[in-house]
Amino acid sequence: MAKAQKKTRQFEVPRDFIGTFFGALDETDLAYELVELTEDQEIVIEVEYDDKERDEVMNLIEVLDEFHAEVEEEE
Repeated sequence: MAKAQKKTRQFEVPRDFIGTFFGALDETDLAYELVELTEDQEIVIEVEYDDKERDEVMNLIEVLDEFHAEVEEEE
């Protein structure tokens, strides 16, 4: 049987949201790496996952999307 291929997803996390994002990430068993700090003071985090962990990545995407939606509402 073929070995499951790992995929990666990068997240740009605003500094105001780092604690919440890492809290959600900590609830998973996903491997991650801090890649860089952007000029906009966002942390780029690369998450590695396989097909079985796809739902956990989708949850992280949703958490980040909700944060961005709240910020847009406030503006």
